[in-house]
Amino acid sequence: MITRAAHHSRAIARDGFSLLEMLIVVAMIGVLAGLSYSSLARGSVSSTQRRVAGSLVAHLLLARSEALQGGQPVDIGLQIDENRSLSLEMSGDDREKSWDLPGDGALIFAQKEQDPTERLEFTFSPTGRCSMRTFTVRSEPAGGIIFVIEFDPISGEPRLESRDVTEQGGES
Repeated sequence: MITRAAHHSRAIARDGFSLLEMLIVVAMIGVLAGLSYSSLARGSVSSTQRRVAGSLVAHLLLARSEALQGGQPVDIGLQIDENRSLSLEMSGDDREKSWDLPGDGALIFAQKEQDPTERLEFTFSPTGRCSMRTFTVRSEPAGGIIFVIEFDPISGEPRLESRDVTEQGGES
């Protein structure tokens, strides 16, 4: 026969969680937190990339419209400095526009043989056409594309393209 004290001690043991159960729950919460943090960090970088690319396209559209309205060519200069900042200069505009790029660094490519650390220069003609066909901004260590801007061959209007590139010059 079970005494009243033995029955009472078993009831107390069943009421709580064991240390092992608590450790498993804490470990699971840690894994889930780690997974959600990495996906949030990736999302933050990609939203920054979209914001920078969209703003750059808007400024290029502005330069094109100034060339069309003014009847004068508008020269554009793009360069990435050592601080991972993409800067744009337009002829006739004394202000320099600059954007911070996400990641560890970036390079600008217009052609495969071009030195990506050099300043990229092109012109919008008074007809709106652009002297450049396309250029790519890539992340430096991984070689992946941050964004690609292509210019329409007839109108010269810039448009944003999204591609994945595994190595310089090769699309996947």
